[in-house]
Amino acid sequence: MGGGGLSVQSAIYDVTITDSVISGNTLDSTFVDDSGRVSRLSGAGLRAYQANTGLGNLVVSKSTFDSNTITSAANLLRIYGAGIAEAMNMTLSYSTLSANDSAGYAGALMARGFFPCAISNSTFSGNHASGKGGAIFGAGPISLDSSTVAFNSSDSDAGGVYFNDNALFSSSIVARNNGAPHPDFMVSSTAIVTGNNDFIGADPGVPGSPELLSTLSSTRLDGAFPQPFVTWEENQLIMAEAAYQVDHSDGASIARNALQAVWDANGVTLPMPAPGTPG
Repeated sequence: MGGGGLSVQSAIYDVTITDSVISGNTLDSTFVDDSGRVSRLSGAGLRAYQANTGLGNLVVSKSTFDSNTITSAANLLRIYGAGIAEAMNMTLSYSTLSANDSAGYAGALMARGFFPCAISNSTFSGNHASGKGGAIFGAGPISLDSSTVAFNSSDSDAGGVYFNDNALFSSSIVARNNGAPHPDFMVSSTAIVTGNNDFIGADPGVPGSPELLSTLSSTRLDGAFPQPFVTWEENQLIMAEAAYQVDHSDGASIARNALQAVWDANGVTLPMPAPGTPG
């Protein structure tokens, strides 16, 4: 049972969600054991599954998934993805997933793993899960590009992200999340994690991989996130500053130019802060 806000079942065609807000939806079950059917709750905001044909892409852009909740007295292993639970070829961009709460796994996003999931220019903040993956649980390959995962939490492990398959970070921030023993991210022993020009929190749980490929120092954690919520615009400025601090001028220009293009398209005339400017 799932899709409190929107449900896509056995899709064989592309599904596009853009410029949308899906918020305040709730899934709840009082069943304790029903052989995993009624109590298998997923996707309080959006549940999107294709028909196991390899057809059908899920494209989500410029959208917000906020304050969607899954509560249950049932087996928490069958509960996941309060914001989004998907099993399609998913692309998520320029979107925000915030304040979603799962009684099981994946506070914001459960990528079921049947197909790749590509995330870019998006923010995950203030999400919570009782199980692993306060923000994201990736059961299959995931890429995280120019995105922020901060201020999420888990009562179990991986307050930010948990990967059960290969993951690629690129110009992204995963820090200031809360969960024990690995607050920011953890991967399974078979997953391979790579990255470039990222800002990754301390003590990553990467079995068999003592060092995560990252050019940014963990010493910049303190004071790097003074606000409880990071918008996409703020994320671009953070990425520009982070790139500037490690002498990656091209990365700083890319982040600033992307923000300027959006401002120009929407008639915004705010001055663009220069890298290295306090505040």
